[in-house]
Formats: sequence, C-alpha cells, structure tokens
Amino acid sequence: IILISSTDDPHLQHFLRGHDEEITCLAISPSGTIIASGQLSATRVHHSEAMVLVWDYATRQRVYALSHLSDGSDFSRNAVRQLAFSSDDRYLAGSDDAGRLAVWDLPTGTLTTTVKQPSSLDFLTWGAIVASDRKMGPRAKYHFFSGSGSRVNCHTLEFDVHTMQYRVHTERMQFPSSGLSRTY
Repeated sequence: IILISSTDDPHLQHFLRGHDEEITCLAISPSGTIIASGQLSATRVHHSEAMVLVWDYATRQRVYALSHLSDGSDFSRNAVRQLAFSSDDRYLAGSDDAGRLAVWDLPTGTLTTTVKQPSSLDFLTWGAIVASDRKMGPRAKYHFFSGSGSRVNCHTLEFDVHTMQYRVHTERMQFPSSGLSRTY
C-alpha cells in the first residue's frame, strides 16, 4: 500500500492499493501529476514479472500496470530497483535486479524499448531533451543515464523513421584513466 498523507493534517490520508507484493521503489514525475511504484515478483506464480504501477495523483487511481521486467526463470525472485520519469512526463524508465532496463511511453502505456545491462543498476536518471535536427522527423531525442559500480552509460532514445519506432543507442561514458577511480 502506498500512503499519501498531509504534513499539516495527519488524519488526511489516501491509500493507493494495487500491489500484491512488497513495494521496492517509488518515483514522482517532475510535474507531480504521476506516481510510479515498483514491486517484487511473486514467487508462487510461474514466470512472474516485477510489475510497475502508474498512478494519477489527482484522482488517486491506477492508470497502468506495466510489465517487461521478467527474468524468465521459473519461480525466481526479481524486483524493480529503479524508476525515473523524463522531464516532460512522456517516458518512464525502470530497471530490475537482472540489469534489464525498460522504457514505457506514458501517453499510451506501451513499451517503447528494452535494453540489457551487464548488471543491476545503481542509478537511473533522465537528462536533456534535444530537438530533432531532422526535417522529416520532428520528434525530440531523449537522453538518460544509468550506471553500476564504476560504469556509467549514456542512452539516447531517438525515433527511427525507417522502422517508425523509437530506438535506444547506448554508449559507455569515458572518464579519466587515472586519479578518478570512483563508484557512481
């Protein structure tokens, strides 16, 4: 259960019910109008997925139940670990224990793309939205970043006019070779 409570009046509370397992992460959109929450997968259900629920803050109603974060193993335990909204509330990115990264289009609730990472992510965040330089496709490019340990990736979500869908291009970010051995 997700509890929304007023800081001024502790008796003013709203409950968002819909998860059937433990909630593992929560994200609020930059506009404050959408909430996303992730959970553990069910151990008793064959090929269970770690679900992401999307909520409308104003109505306190569930809008979507998003999947595609399944490790494919029978009766294994998987969990949504990271959730992040793009700055215009158009996309939601999420990752699981297995390093799977999914991006959903929020106006339609459909999966845009998935990317397999080498390991579970420590962080996931959106960057700049860049206007398209193409005359044929005026759709914007989105940048988002993910990382685990000392590895940081820059992902570019861009519309491909040949396939008529968004694709992700991933590049590993380069850091100085000496003096900056950090975990991000």
